[in-house]
Amino acid sequence: MGRRILILIVLLGLAAAWSGDTHRMIAEEIGEHINCGQEIVDASTVPDLVFHDTVRHHYYDTSWDCPVGDWICPEEDDFIAMELAEEWVVKGDCYSIGIATHYFFDSKVFWHKVQKENSNRHSYWEKKVGEAYGPGFEYCKYGICTNWGEFELWKAEFRTMLPDPPECLADVECEHSCVKGECVELSLWDLIWEWLSILVL
Repeated sequence: MGRRILILIVLLGLAAAWSGDTHRMIAEEIGEHINCGQEIVDASTVPDLVFHDTVRHHYYDTSWDCPVGDWICPEEDDFIAMELAEEWVVKGDCYSIGIATHYFFDSKVFWHKVQKENSNRHSYWEKKVGEAYGPGFEYCKYGICTNWGEFELWKAEFRTMLPDPPECLADVECEHSCVKGECVELSLWDLIWEWLSILVL
């Protein structure tokens, strides 16, 4: 009995390899632009590992030019993954944005846009994308391809969903400081005070 449970745990870990690793890498990249650290990375796997709601990680769009294959193209619109991404991202904190990245990027994956697909192919394809993921990568299998350029476009699209202007979410983008989503110019007195407080510490 114990051996069967161990085998099941190992198999579940393998099935989630892309889901975890790739989601964490993407969240880390998003987090670098909005001053989010490990929290956004950890939260990016919450939908799979805590919510266990994978049945809601799809994006069925009947207007999409769905290729013919051994899967079923959607017959009814159902944008639940994107809707969940929007619900979480507006909360604005790093944890919620991390969760939003998971739903958002699942909505972009081919296998989350079709139904009754071969689950082994789905898992294998996502696992291999996770292994290849990085600048300049390209991966094709079963006639389904993706590449770094697509991910870059998706990351840019996700950033447009963020509640504050992306150019001010990271202090590095502002000349002096970012307060409530707006770049703020510090007065001479503020700069002197900041310098004095550093000296005192």
